[in-house]
Amino acid sequence: MSETDDGQSLEAHPSVSLPVASARDYVEGRLSQYQKWYDKKAVKTKAMHLRMRTISVVGGALVPV
Repeated sequence: MSETDDGQSLEAHPSVSLPVASARDYVEGRLSQYQKWYDKKAVKTKAMHLRMRTISVVGGALVPV
């Protein structure tokens, strides 16, 4: 069955494979965008965690003093 309901053959549509390639490019672009965002967010969050940990240790040491 190489024909559609309106009688046109699928071979008459050469752009059938183009949306797949552009969809792949779109998904890869979005994925890399979110990966970059998560990487930046992770770096900031780790730095904040280390600062808070340092503050907790220093604060814990100051309590007995």
